[in-house]
Amino acid sequence: QLGKHDSEGRESRKLVLGTHCGTHVDAPSHFVLNGRTIDQIPLHHMIGRITILDFSHLGKNEIVSKEMLEKMNITKRIMFKFGWGVNWKTDHFYKDYPFLSLEAAEYLVQKGVQLIATDTPSLDDSRIKLQGKVLGSEEDSPVHKIILRNNLILVEYIAHLDKLKDLTGWNI
Repeated sequence: QLGKHDSEGRESRKLVLGTHCGTHVDAPSHFVLNGRTIDQIPLHHMIGRITILDFSHLGKNEIVSKEMLEKMNITKRIMFKFGWGVNWKTDHFYKDYPFLSLEAAEYLVQKGVQLIATDTPSLDDSRIKLQGKVLGSEEDSPVHKIILRNNLILVEYIAHLDKLKDLTGWNI
């Protein structure tokens, strides 16, 4: 407790948590040395119309390909609905989710996307073992690196997207 009514005239407390708790934004600095930090991201990039892309039909470890995305309306802000929220509070939430191919990530960069959101923990393949020589190498989170090196904003762990039925006309 930091503040008490009888001494500081207010109630306040200290809260300590990791940067990857619940719905959160990955700034470029997450994987890019000297990349932009959260406070350096223009707020207007995170506010406005968003297109929700429904990929809830995909199964475990299925890949979103460039060809799939070419058939969709790609706007400055897109959100992937994988329906993964049904796995929240289970060990399964962190493995076997659908993910983007490297070509799909590059395609989104080429299309001028500024923000990508997802209801999964990552847009990288969950089967990549982040240990040993892989950790910190180019094999470690390659989709993240494509997205963040190009200054796109990545929002992960979107809650309750699996419950959303009407996917049009949304703003964030």
